[in-house]
Amino acid sequence: VEVAVILASVFSTFAIAEHLHVSGVLAVVTLGLLMSCRGKYSLSPAATDSADWVLPMVAHIAETLYFSWLALQPGARSRRMNNLFSTHTRWCSGTCYSSCAA
Repeated sequence: VEVAVILASVFSTFAIAEHLHVSGVLAVVTLGLLMSCRGKYSLSPAATDSADWVLPMVAHIAETLYFSWLALQPGARSRRMNNLFSTHTRWCSGTCYSSCAA
């Protein structure tokens, strides 16, 4: 139950911060700092052992799902590369034209 409360507090902290238009990541980092100071000592030994393997597993699953979703985005990489190439080409041609005109 305590590990579920930790997970719920992380996700709710992020959601509340985003709803208030502040950084959800910084809110979760702040929660982590507070939990490392006080929360670690308020957990039972069984919850500490459980949290030691549940939380990294949840992080790994979330990371895997995110990067899999990112890889499945159709054409996202080619659009980014085309934008990078066109920006680089415009910058280089602008540089060449300005140096030739001088």
